[in-house]
Amino acid sequence: MQASEQQRKYGRPAVRHAASAAFLALAIACTAAGLSYWRASFINVADRPGSRELIAEAGAPALMEYTLSLRYLTACVDVMSHWTFAVEPAADRRLLTQRCTEMADAQRRQSGPSAEGEMVFALAARGGGNSGRALSHIRKSQELAPRDLWNTIKRVELVLALVPEEDLGGLRDYFGGEFAILTGSNLGVNTAVALYAKYPSIRAALLDISGEMSPSDRLRFLNRVKRLAGG
Repeated sequence: MQASEQQRKYGRPAVRHAASAAFLALAIACTAAGLSYWRASFINVADRPGSRELIAEAGAPALMEYTLSLRYLTACVDVMSHWTFAVEPAADRRLLTQRCTEMADAQRRQSGPSAEGEMVFALAARGGGNSGRALSHIRKSQELAPRDLWNTIKRVELVLALVPEEDLGGLRDYFGGEFAILTGSNLGVNTAVALYAKYPSIRAALLDISGEMSPSDRLRFLNRVKRLAGG
């Protein structure tokens, strides 16, 4: 193939190189925007395309029945807490966030707050750069559903994305309640052990709560920590 034909099909080398460099820079920037959630995420709990379909089909927020609204808000948390949400077009994020916060606000006015609704508010606050407000909503979610494993894991993921690692030790009271739930099930204890491995500053809180576990839960947790350490 002649050089002119190659340039026609693929572009000039300098243009190709510039385009490749620009695309690579964009990819790196987008990936970095979602890394704080990626590093804190331990499970993939739902079908994101299915969650988006649920949000799209939701009726008028003011007319929504409470149980149904919980289903929609769970879908909102699933989508908004996924690390890829941070790299979606800003207009799409704003539209979905507005839709979800309207549903959460309508539920709060009609039936009172829910843990899922508070997590929607927390995620929206985080998207707006207000970490203090996000943490306040996380605390409220914990008060409303202190024993719900799915909400617990979502809350812990968000706290780890919000709070610098060196400041996590100051949330010992918060983590104590969440760890009590995590260590009470096989799925939860795996998350707790992953936390123990990744975040040295919260190990003391984890070990504190281990003294309050049932003998079987404590044995399961400590055995997995020991296995992680290669003991």
